[in-house]
Amino acid sequence: MWCAGFFLRPIAGIAGTTAEAALRGSRGNRPSLLAAEILRCADGAQVLRVGAATQLPFSEADLQCFLSRLKELRKMPISGSDLRSFLKKVEDSLPKLSPETAHLALTIFAELRCRQGAVFAWPLLLEHRAALPAAKLAEAVWAASAVPSPPKDLLYQAVGLARELTPQLPELPDEALYRCVYGLARIHSGRGSALYLRSAQRCAVQLLQRRPLQLMPRQLVRFCWSLARLGCRENVVYEAFENSLRDVLDKLQYKDLEALYSILTELERVNQWKLIHDVERAMASRGEDDSAKRPRKKPFRRRWTRADLMHTVLA
Repeated sequence: MWCAGFFLRPIAGIAGTTAEAALRGSRGNRPSLLAAEILRCADGAQVLRVGAATQLPFSEADLQCFLSRLKELRKMPISGSDLRSFLKKVEDSLPKLSPETAHLALTIFAELRCRQGAVFAWPLLLEHRAALPAAKLAEAVWAASAVPSPPKDLLYQAVGLARELTPQLPELPDEALYRCVYGLARIHSGRGSALYLRSAQRCAVQLLQRRPLQLMPRQLVRFCWSLARLGCRENVVYEAFENSLRDVLDKLQYKDLEALYSILTELERVNQWKLIHDVERAMASRGEDDSAKRPRKKPFRRRWTRADLMHTVLA
């Protein structure tokens, strides 16, 4: 059996990580007895191996440490016995832990493209959503849009959760507002969400008028695409985007420029002709075109796929 003293030994050369916080405990909970061993792991496979090997049930600090370390490493195996064993222990532990830990599990599993983990964390988050702040619920909408091959019930519930947040959209931080709107647009065309859209438009104009902007250049394009896909046709919104985007065109990738050009031309935004012209010039200066793109290895299949920047914004 592992000794707690071994796991609590300091680790030279590893400091300042989010997983390291579990060594000190979370919100007054006991420190994680597994934290030191998890911090030694060099990749996601080793993290899962530690989780699968331990006979101890996961405490809140343990699970937070596992999840934080996986997020830092940015990758985890998508199959294998260690993954199945680890996810089974997470599933057994989550119902006994706090809503914040359910939120952490959902967002990190979604970010790491782990469908199984996100799917069983989602109902727990919904069950305890009254105990979570609006910003975390907004992030949950984005997480639902990132789940690979999500169940239909999860998508319907995510749309409903986004609509529930309509009165709270003005209170959201900029990043949370962007994630909520972008997440909804990836899974929903906007039909039946008129109240949500009106509130999101007002919030977007206020966000875009602030300086300095809190969103990255690529996020601005995604935000613009999201509102357009949800049905935004208001001049004041696109004028606000134009004022913000013209200064960052040189920082956008070719795909982002292509998406922005498609949005403005599909909607026939003649008032933004100067921005369209600048986007065309920026695309021409990159020297990229469709012929340079690699053909798909497999043909498109007729199945549901989440929308992305290259999807049309017209209903």
